[in-house]
Order: sequence, then structure tokens, then C-alpha cells
Amino acid sequence: MTVFVTGATGPIGRAVADALHRVGYTVLALAGRDDSAERLAERGYTVHRGDRANPDALVEGARRADAVIHCPDRSANRPGRDRAAVDAMLEALRGTEAPFLYTSGLWVLGDTGGRVADETAPVDPPAFMAHVPAVEERVRGASGVRGVVLRPAHVYGHGGGLPGQMVEAAFERGAARYVPPGDQRWPFVHIGDLADLYVRALDAPAGTLLHASAGEAVTARAMAKAVHRTASQEGAAVPWDLDEARDELGQIADALTLDQRMSSDRARDLLGWRPERPPVLEALRDGIYAERASAEDHAYICTTCGTQHAPSDGPPARCRICEDERQYVGRRGQEWTTLGRLQDQHRTVVRNLESGLLGIGIEPSVGLGQRALLVQTPEGNVLWDCIPLLDERAEAAVHDAGGIDAIAISHPHYYSSMVEWSRAFDAPIVLPSAAEPWVMRPDPAITYWEGAPPALPGGLQLVQTGGHFASSTVLHWPEGSAGRGALLTGDSILVAQDRRYVSFMRSFPNRVPLPADTVRRIGEQVGSLAFDRIYGAWFDHVVRGGAKAAVRRSVKRYNESLSDPPSPQTGRMSERKT
Repeated sequence: MTVFVTGATGPIGRAVADALHRVGYTVLALAGRDDSAERLAERGYTVHRGDRANPDALVEGARRADAVIHCPDRSANRPGRDRAAVDAMLEALRGTEAPFLYTSGLWVLGDTGGRVADETAPVDPPAFMAHVPAVEERVRGASGVRGVVLRPAHVYGHGGGLPGQMVEAAFERGAARYVPPGDQRWPFVHIGDLADLYVRALDAPAGTLLHASAGEAVTARAMAKAVHRTASQEGAAVPWDLDEARDELGQIADALTLDQRMSSDRARDLLGWRPERPPVLEALRDGIYAERASAEDHAYICTTCGTQHAPSDGPPARCRICEDERQYVGRRGQEWTTLGRLQDQHRTVVRNLESGLLGIGIEPSVGLGQRALLVQTPEGNVLWDCIPLLDERAEAAVHDAGGIDAIAISHPHYYSSMVEWSRAFDAPIVLPSAAEPWVMRPDPAITYWEGAPPALPGGLQLVQTGGHFASSTVLHWPEGSAGRGALLTGDSILVAQDRRYVSFMRSFPNRVPLPADTVRRIGEQVGSLAFDRIYGAWFDHVVRGGAKAAVRRSVKRYNESLSDPPSPQTGRMSERKT
């Protein structure tokens, strides 16, 4: 199903387009400028050139799609343009019964007088939104179109929205300000929860009006105090003279004096919408708002997979690692952290796993929960796999063990904060050339190899097995397991819960298997190596003895399971002599 999204480079449109793309819709995104078109194409959308002021472009886009989500540009304050855009697209869709979602807003309600306003409440919009109620009625009453109207509360999340603007202003002026009286209440909704509601609203009946807010409304004074703390300013939040606010904000200053409370029970009851993100004051305590408002760029880390991305002035729109079919975007949507916040909230743990081998993990667990391994040899040390956190404890332990001479990683899910580790220890990172498209933070320290792997200290040997990724690699440590040899595999070869076995998958969380020939090839590639032990990706994923036989046994079982399905009578595979 193709959904035409206008305003896909704005905060709401961008989040909605990402949510649609993530669940499998084809996004047709409107783009007026070349740079916007380029950014939208990079996200995997089909780009439709034109802008919201051109009805012909909107009509063409609507006719190319199975549904339309319209996010008007409120900053333009051109009511005639809004009406013309809606009328043009509704006419283009007439008779199709296609969904048309229109983005209104909370200010259309006016001051709710202390009451919690549901969708039946009267409207009393400020002057700059006076035209919106009529547009809402046009959409809900459109003939032959499934018109739906959404009224989002103030949006927050990922460092943006009204809280982000307030934090930036507090940084600039040295204090957070609020428009008096201060006890007026503002309802909020997290941008990720709002995007989820838009996806659900594609199935709403014609004529539906939906409020979108989550949690209790927050007073303007409480917001300003929270913003002041987030911006680490001295003193206290201060009232902002209304005339001065009008000079800076125009008519929006008066809208910020409105006391508003909203109910979203209809969205919950009709569409099963359940907002899950932390409330706005909790989000303000999260350092991402202060980080985004500061002058620094940050290398943001995906909280789901733990991959650090290239430095940017705000959280990236998406994580390519998580959107790949082998991974997943977290249930609450795309979320980000930074190394600084991880250092505040987590700690590394260092364990001596055997002579010459340290394990380095994180408590509480971050991302996929893997731990790194530091292999120590007389000729130098190799860090195998990586973790998102680097702190003083880990640095001291690694320095005490002799530092790092090279970093090698099993596959892209464990690249995490490899650049931070590389810089801390002045260590090169060696990766197969097939890994390059999956490196989210490029760096001169990374070298790519193809064909024969690079030589590593102490006889350590990289073997590119493929399978999980084309770049999937294992590390052979000849002196491991008291000289019997050890194989460090990440989950290119996964240690099973039954330690007599290992397993092989294209995607473990999404249960996507590998072809039998690929698994057979992996077994053959490691079959010539001498090893008695396997260290997987987590502390407790270890085959302590007989590991080579476990691989051989597991390859055989895997391929028999694919070629000889279980008996419908017994549920067991037939017993065959081999």
C-alpha cells in the first residue's frame, strides 16, 4: 500500500513516514527542494517533487497513492493555501474511499476552561487557526473519501518539539522562560506514539476525529523549571512578559497562555492506541535535550542495537542496522542515547575468563547485551567484538593487560562504539570489505580487507565464514583452552542453550534460517582449525570442551532438519544411519 505524505521533512511528517516505512508501507514523500528530495530518498522513500503550495503537485501525488496523510505547514500561516491543498486532494480522491488523514492541532480547541476536552468539545481557535475547524469539517464530510482528522497535543521526543525549543532558548538566554500566568496546562504526546496513532488511523472509519495526547497535562511553570534544570542553568525559571513574547513569537505567544487538557480515550477505544513513551518531564531529565541544544555534535547510539552513528547535531532519523531484516526497531520506536549518558547510567564489568582472555561487558545490559573479548598474546593484544560503553574501569583494565594492538569484530551488530575504543587505544580496526555498507560511523582507523585476512599478533587468525552477514567472521586462537585452541564466534556461530550444540541463522530474533549449503560451508571453513572451546557473544555462551565435535554435530543436525522434516506422527526426525 502506497501512502502519500506531505510535510515528510517536518517533525510530524518525518516521524509518520518513518513509522509507515518501518511496518511495510510504501512512502511517497512530497519534496520541494533538491536537498529535501535527497534526504527522503536516502530514507528509502519514493520522492514526489512539488510543494504544498502547488495544488497540481498534490493532486498528482494523491492519485499515485492508496492513502494520503497531509501535514500542513502551520508556520506559513496561510489559511487559503491550507484550504486549497485539502480541497484539491479530496477532489482527486473522490469516489476511491481512500483514507485521507488531516493534521489539525490542539490549539483549535482554545482554552478548555479547566475541563478535559474530548472530541465533542466546542472549538474556539486563536485567529491564526480560525480557518481550521472548517477544514476539519471538509475532511470529515468528504464524499467518497475516508476522511480522518487528528489533533495532536504538543509534540516532544528525540530532543525536539516545544521542549526542545525551550531548552535551546534557555541555553541562549541563561534562563528558561514561561508566558504567564504559569499555571496554564499544556498536554503533550511523544512523537513516536503519535506516529503510531497515524499508522492506526489509516483504518479508522470515515468522519473520525481523534485527539492525541498522553499522560497528564503539565503546567507551563513546571515545564520551564524542568527545562531550566535540563539546561543546567543557575537561578530559577522566570516569567516572560507577554508583550515581549509577542514580539518574538507573534500570535503563538497568546496560544501559549491557553489552559488546555485533552482526552484521547476515543483513540484508545477505537484503535487500541496505547502510548508507551516516558512522559515529557521524564524525557526532559533525559540528557538528549541538553545534548541537542548544546553547540556540540554527538555520536548518537541506537538503544536497541547499541550501534554508534556518525556525529550529528541531533539524533538520526533512523538506524539502518535495526531496519535491516536481521534486526528490529524496538517496540517503542527508534530511540537514541550517547556515550556520555551510558557512562552516567551504566558500568563495565571485566572478568578473567581464562589465562590470556578478558571479557568486558556492561551492567545493566545495553543494546544486544554482548561482551567484548580481549585476547592477550606475547606479540600483542586483539579486541574481539565490541560494546557500546567505554569507561574508566574498562580503560584501566585494558591498559593493565597491555592495551590493544588491533580490533576485529564478528559482524555489524557488534560494531557498537568501535571508533571510541580505537581512539582510546590508538588501535586499527580490521573488517572484511563486505562490512563497509554497515559501518555507521566511518573513521580513518578502519581498514577493509578482501581475500586473505590480515595477519594478527600471536598467531590469531580471522576466518570469514559468511552466513549471518556476508562479512561474518570468527577468530581462531590457537593457544586458547590451555593450548587446545579456542574459536571466538560472536553469534556467527551461536552457542545454543544446550551446550552440546551450536546454531546458525540469518536472523536470530526474527527466526530467519540459513540455507543448508551455507551452513555446510561454515562447518567446512572451521573444520580445518584446531579448537576445543567456543566463546560466543555473551558471558554464559561458552562450549567449554569438545567444541569442534559440537560444530560438526550441529551442522549435521541442522541440515537433516531442513531435508528430513519431522514425522507428523511422532514429531521427531526419522532415524537414519550416517
